[in-house]
Amino acid sequence: MQEKNLVDLMLEWKKTYGNVISFWLGPIYNVFVLDYDEAVQVYVKDGDAHVGRQNFALFEEMKQGCGVILPEGELWLEHRRFALRTLRDFGLGRNVMQEKILSEYHNRIDPLDAEIEQNGGRLKIQPKEKFLCLLVGSIINRLMVGYSFDESNMEEFLEIRKEFDKLNDAFSIGDMIFLRPELLWIPYLKRRHEAVVKSGDEGVAFALRQIEKRRADIDSGKYHLDETEPNDFIDAFFLEMKRREDSGEEQGTFHHKQLKHLIHDLWQAGMETTILTLEWAFVSLAKNPHVQDKMREEMWNVAGKDRNVEFKDKPFLPYCNAVLTEVHRVTSLLVTNVVRRSVRDCTIGGYHFPKGTDNAVIMSVIFSDDTVFKNPAAFDPERFLGEEGKELERKVIPFGIGKRSCLGEGLARAELFLILLNLVKSYRIIDDGDIPDNWRRGRYSAFAHLTVDYKCVFEKI
Repeated sequence: MQEKNLVDLMLEWKKTYGNVISFWLGPIYNVFVLDYDEAVQVYVKDGDAHVGRQNFALFEEMKQGCGVILPEGELWLEHRRFALRTLRDFGLGRNVMQEKILSEYHNRIDPLDAEIEQNGGRLKIQPKEKFLCLLVGSIINRLMVGYSFDESNMEEFLEIRKEFDKLNDAFSIGDMIFLRPELLWIPYLKRRHEAVVKSGDEGVAFALRQIEKRRADIDSGKYHLDETEPNDFIDAFFLEMKRREDSGEEQGTFHHKQLKHLIHDLWQAGMETTILTLEWAFVSLAKNPHVQDKMREEMWNVAGKDRNVEFKDKPFLPYCNAVLTEVHRVTSLLVTNVVRRSVRDCTIGGYHFPKGTDNAVIMSVIFSDDTVFKNPAAFDPERFLGEEGKELERKVIPFGIGKRSCLGEGLARAELFLILLNLVKSYRIIDDGDIPDNWRRGRYSAFAHLTVDYKCVFEKI
């Protein structure tokens, strides 16, 4: 008998208690929304009431009130808008962003392709370690600080990656319960607290080094800050600081401390979530080769065999788009979504709650609900085809919903579309007996739904 996880329990509670439940995480009271239509009511129609963030002293110490994921109020709103505008200016959804993503894709895949050829046309690999981390890390690093990773600076990437892994491995749900200021007099908890806080230091330090080097290079004349075409996120931020200074406007929240945490937030969230989703895509397709065959046939009919699949092809690839949606549903990335806090009295599911109530939509429960998705354990892209499929697709909300939805959604969707489709177009992803039968359940960290450990074969077509 399989051990029940939190999603299993919440599905049972939903059947017993309905679409909204309250849940005590130690001393912390949470309200969880387990239904799509209720989530629309709460986070879209009454979205202004739920733009706050749950406050943990541990996170506050790590982030110092900066960044864009955990802050609330004017700082959050101002920097969310700035980040969205900057990503649009960098060409998100247009050919310029497509070129950047495909350039990084070929930087990583072309050497792998040569290795596959040398190995007789097929190679057994662990995709995450072989190319995914470096590929996705290079895309986000190029956007944030202006350069990619390759053999010449591999050690730098590995150090950053190690620190992110350390943070993910170090943190647990128990830390959210017990690492509170009033309990840190206990020696074990004090040591634990110091270890968790320290685990996030290197990623922030990396961002600060890039900022300080850029500022020094600008001041010395080694680097020219182009006011019409910023090279990366640091440039865009510096230009906003300069605009404010030139106009006599206060700098406000535009300072180096905010920038280092903003880069760290975007770097970590932009890398981890995309890598995990692609890992789920590979394992899902390896266990369902017929899905790959249908994708490949559709892509060959639209794009031929010799050119890249591009954004312009998207309207003509309904089956491939359905596969991407099903990958998001199966991934069910977050165990619980980043918790919001109501900024005024509110109503959720017919219940009245005071200002300051912590609440979240639990997307994993929605995606696993058999009253919404028939046979939810199956990997079945065809559920999203046709008119009924389009209606069902609306209920797959992997990037959240409402005013605190993921600001990196556009970039993540672009990466997933271009990377996954071009890989499947050129390679078969094969289960060589390494993927266990219970692959669909995966495993859980403190926050994320991970794949089982696996290797698969890439076979050149």
